[in-house]
Amino acid sequence: MPKGRRSDYSHQRKQPELYSDRMLPRYVREGLLKANHLTSKKEPVEARAVLEDLNRQYPKREDVLIELLNVNIALNDSLAIATACEQLLQVTPNHPEAHLTLAGSYLGLMHPMLALRQFRHFLKSFPTHPRAAEVRNTITELEPQVITQIEDLSVNKAQRTELAEKLERTQLCLSQGKNIEGRRLCEELIRVKPDLVQAYNNLSLLYLADGLFTKAIATAQQVLSMDANNVHALSNLTRLYVMTGATAEAHAMAARLHTISDDDGNNTHVPVKQVEAHSFVGDDQSVLDVLNRVENHGDALMRVLPSAHFFWHLGAVAALRLGDKKRAKALWQRALAVSPGFQLAQQNLDDLSRPVGEQQGAWPFPLLYWVRRQVIDDLATAIQVATKKQSTASEEIALGTAIDNVLAKYPEVQTLVPILLERGNLHDRETALMIIRYSKAPALLAAAHDFALSRNGPDKLRMEAATFARAGGILPPGPIRMWSAGEWRELQLTGVEISPEPIENLHTPHVQKLYSQARDAIRANRGEQAERILKEALALEPDAPDLLNNLCKAYEVQGRTEEAYSLLHEIHRRFPDYLFARTALASLKAREGYVAEARELLAPLLSRSKFHTSEYSAFAVANFELAMAQGETNGAKSWLDILERAYPEDANLPHLRRRLQTPGMIGRVTRRLKGF
Repeated sequence: MPKGRRSDYSHQRKQPELYSDRMLPRYVREGLLKANHLTSKKEPVEARAVLEDLNRQYPKREDVLIELLNVNIALNDSLAIATACEQLLQVTPNHPEAHLTLAGSYLGLMHPMLALRQFRHFLKSFPTHPRAAEVRNTITELEPQVITQIEDLSVNKAQRTELAEKLERTQLCLSQGKNIEGRRLCEELIRVKPDLVQAYNNLSLLYLADGLFTKAIATAQQVLSMDANNVHALSNLTRLYVMTGATAEAHAMAARLHTISDDDGNNTHVPVKQVEAHSFVGDDQSVLDVLNRVENHGDALMRVLPSAHFFWHLGAVAALRLGDKKRAKALWQRALAVSPGFQLAQQNLDDLSRPVGEQQGAWPFPLLYWVRRQVIDDLATAIQVATKKQSTASEEIALGTAIDNVLAKYPEVQTLVPILLERGNLHDRETALMIIRYSKAPALLAAAHDFALSRNGPDKLRMEAATFARAGGILPPGPIRMWSAGEWRELQLTGVEISPEPIENLHTPHVQKLYSQARDAIRANRGEQAERILKEALALEPDAPDLLNNLCKAYEVQGRTEEAYSLLHEIHRRFPDYLFARTALASLKAREGYVAEARELLAPLLSRSKFHTSEYSAFAVANFELAMAQGETNGAKSWLDILERAYPEDANLPHLRRRLQTPGMIGRVTRRLKGF
């Protein structure tokens, strides 16, 4: 078993039909069948989500854990494999393959001390197992490596092994979110050996994971008081200062780390930590400087570089952000050659194949590098609760309150929103924009403004950010220069004030009553009744465009399309400022393929600064139709999302979603957050 590889063991999968015959809780049985179906369709990520949900609701079930372990093996996710194995062994401690798989996963996580302990336990417990000889060979290969790893610990031999194992366990606790256990282990290590800087570094990160920023910073600074050039502490401090908004201090730490030499090639952690720190502060050129220096060392250094896949990935991000697409592609391919299951590199590489206007533009870290898990969980729950409100107005208020509560509880979120917009992926940016949309905090509106006028992210998200910035009054009216489809262009925005306040009643009480009756009849598809009522109203108020517009709808309900279209043209001719006729005519022209005419009809509305909710709905639907007519699916999606934000209960939304087969933005963000 080579160094750094997990076991390739896969547990015997139950046949799906067996689940139907067993006495299982219905939800468990259905979940297992669903996971099996997804796995058979080669959708392991979706299968894992189902199984993780089952495991949360029905913990310590062997059947669920075995399926979860299998899907994690298929995904080559060493951390998830280790976690599932540890849980499985709590249920079935005498499972030899689970012990072997756990040892292999520890190797995959670069925890050789834990792996060696687990392999030895396997041999002691199952000395006649068919793979026992293979494990003995692996132990023989590992022992010299771990001796080298612990020989610099200035304690007796027995303590060295115990300290090294506990150090690796603290790192594993950090990865698994077991922060309290990890901190306890670190404190035990420090009591035994007060100058053990590795324990302080791990403790600093565990404090960070719990949001104890002051303690995390103080602990990292304590490391520097013992070892002024400790690259882990310098990188950790860079990250901590970024997350707490101490930008100058973050850059100072990254610059200090950059001066540390690795010319002898012995301290291979130096370049990895340097590119990590520079990536935290967004210093792409310094990342490439380190990358070039490492490449000049030749293959010897690159072969032993720890986390080489992550090193090449961060180099690729910097290269692409500085415009070198060819080098970025080569570096991501290099990262995948080292670690074929490295999703972050694969996702970035896949993004390069998208049309220019849809590309994210390279992102260095997953969301959990920036935002703590507890924050993500609380944000997802807050959104989920708020969106259960029944009315549009109450949901809007509830979302705003929920987001503001999260911002008050976790001040670092406001610091991180601009970073997510600059260097996040699609889901990160959607989350950031939703926070901006509902919080309306001035600093966040400024972040939307800066993102809109940058070259970061896809066109549609920058356009949405510009809309928020204009609605917040920090973008002037009129055209604005924005990056679109890979070049700078003068674009017209649609940033407006959308009001749900009732439109002033311009009819007499009797006509208003007739108007309401006619609209009810149209909704019930009683076109003839609506026509009769509207003509009675028009006899009293012949120049009322809303009555005429609804007469068009009454004709349409009856299938009298030509009469409806003729009347629609007449309304627009007589009342060119009447929005509903203009937008309806634009939608009609777009559907018939007269794109230029549709665009001309909508152009005057682009500079309008205020809409009633129903007016904006008609305007958004017309722009949706125009985008679809031009084959701009992403533009149509953007209008769908904008309409959803403005009027989540709009009756047009289900139809528009079906045409695009896309979920709403709020739903996408919530599901993404809940998936962490």
